[in-house]
Amino acid sequence: MHAKTICTWASVAIEALAAVLWLVSTIAKKSYADVEREYQKTHGPGSGPGGIVGEDGTDFCGTAQLQGKWNRWAALATALGVALQALGTALPDH
Repeated sequence: MHAKTICTWASVAIEALAAVLWLVSTIAKKSYADVEREYQKTHGPGSGPGGIVGEDGTDFCGTAQLQGKWNRWAALATALGVALQALGTALPDH
């Protein structure tokens, strides 16, 4: 198998992974109960963080941070896939 073909198929696989990571980023949510539980581990029982809580019980800031992590991994995978595609395109056909 030629290096060009390997780069092309590796790019396809990594871009598929990036698509999955971006899909996960759109559905990732962090509940306010989890944020409150983590906060109380540090600050003691009965204390609670301020937050914006959605109708479904999700914490706005916690969810944004979680989605940001998934987006970062998706962006890195996309960058790697594009780099492999560029390398495959630059390689000679033989």
